[in-house]
Order: sequence, then C-alpha cells, then structure tokens
Amino acid sequence: MTKRQLIAAVSAGLPGFTPRDIDQAVRQIFSSLIAAIAREERIDLRGFGNFTVRHRSPKRGRNPKTGSDIAVGHRRVVFFKAGKELTRKING
Repeated sequence: MTKRQLIAAVSAGLPGFTPRDIDQAVRQIFSSLIAAIAREERIDLRGFGNFTVRHRSPKRGRNPKTGSDIAVGHRRVVFFKAGKELTRKING
C-alpha cells in the first residue's frame, strides 16, 4: 500500500474529511513518528506493533565487486515487532 492508497482508504472511511485533510494528517503522523525514531524513542502502537532503534556494532565486510575487505561502521537501524492483533490477522 502506498501513501496515496492509504489516504484514499482513510478518506473512504471518514466521509466528513477531504482527502487533503487526510493527507495533512498522514504527513503529520509520519513526521511525528520519524522525529521520535530519530530521538531513539520507542513507539508502541497497541495492536499494531512497536518500533525501536537498535545499534549495530562495527564489523568487517566484503566489497561484492572486488572481494576486498572493508570496514562497516557502527550504525542504527529501525526494528519493527508486530503486535499480537496484527500477528493473529496475518496468521488467520
């Protein structure tokens, strides 16, 4: 589902709001989520899941083109864990 499809689906369920209103709300929600993740805050959306930031240690890697060893530095990655309700819906 793309952002445009999400906006259309939410607009269909909320006839009192224009797609433009929904678009602004979705943009604000995404902006708030991104800001919280950047601050390494845990985001817990009950029934859906949670987002956390995990730290990856530096390690040695390999350049796939040349085969030479390269250093891969420390980095942060976003981790998502599905909630119970979402997991139940997926698994039927």
